[in-house]
Order: sequence, then C-alpha cells, then structure tokens
Amino acid sequence: MTRDEARAMLEPAGLWGGAAERWADLGCGTGTFTLALADLLGAGSAIAAVDDDPRALIELPATHDGTRIETVRSDLIDFDPGRPLDGVLIANALHYVPDPEPLLGRLLAMLDPGGRLLLVEYDTNTPLRPWVPYPIGHGRAGALLQSVGFENVRLLATRPSIYGRRRLYSMVGSVRKEPGAHARS
Repeated sequence: MTRDEARAMLEPAGLWGGAAERWADLGCGTGTFTLALADLLGAGSAIAAVDDDPRALIELPATHDGTRIETVRSDLIDFDPGRPLDGVLIANALHYVPDPEPLLGRLLAMLDPGGRLLLVEYDTNTPLRPWVPYPIGHGRAGALLQSVGFENVRLLATRPSIYGRRRLYSMVGSVRKEPGAHARS
C-alpha cells in the first residue's frame, strides 16, 4: 500500500491539521501508516512509532512534515506511553492479538478525553493463515470498540486488499469528552 492510499484510509476521520497532538502507531512496521498520519497531523505533533522489529523501525525518519517521530521497540500489547495520548493508530496489527478486548480497554484508558482510536484491518472473520490469524471484521470490531467504552464508532473507508477477495476497512472510535474538560497546554 502506498502512503497516499494509507492516508485516504485515515483522512475521513476528520479533525486534522489543527493543534499539535501526541499519537502512537502500534505495530507500525516500516511506517507507511505512520507517515500517512504525520501528513495529516498539525505541525509540532509527535508520533510514537511502536514495533517489536528493530529492522522495521530503522526505516522511519525522525521527522516528517513537521511531526516528530520517535521509534519505540515494544510489542503493541506492552506499550506504555507514559502519559495520555490524543490518538492511537493500529493498522493491520490487531489481527495478531488472540483476544483484542483487553488491549482495546487499555487503549481507551491511555487516551485523553476526546482522543481517537483509528483501526485499519481486513474485513473478514475467517482466518487467513499465517498473515491474519485472528481476523476482526468491521462489524465485530465496531461492537468490541463500543463494548469497551469507545463512542462515535464509525466506518471510515474501505479498499481492495492484495490478499484474495478481502477488503481493508478503516474505523474510528473516540473517548467521551468529559463535561468541563479543558485542552492541555
């Protein structure tokens, strides 16, 4: 997938290009979606690009389009951002997690009020071994996001996949904005 194609999967989430934000891209690989996200974020933003493969992480630049990219060698399940984030992206990685519900609950807890989770996955519930061992089609993903507490869950975009007749989808869910919550300085 090209960076432009990846950006087209994320862009419909909206609210891009404003204030600087802190994001994590979990299971970032060589960074196609990391760079697409950086294209959309406001100047001065930061992305923690997280992957357990150090060879993939060396592909990523330290900055892209005004966004600082910090590479973090960690499994996506074990990642701890240290402080709340404005957003988390998981593109083509959740299907490696046998039980995604606990992870999704952790992600909800690491986001600031109003924060967003962006998910990109294969739209199937049938395993495609070895590459998609624990698939999570968009209907199941939406139900899981809502069950752990994400709100405004919606499908953003779909596109053909290079793997058989499967499609990729992108989805967003957000954290409730607390009454009286104020922006971070």
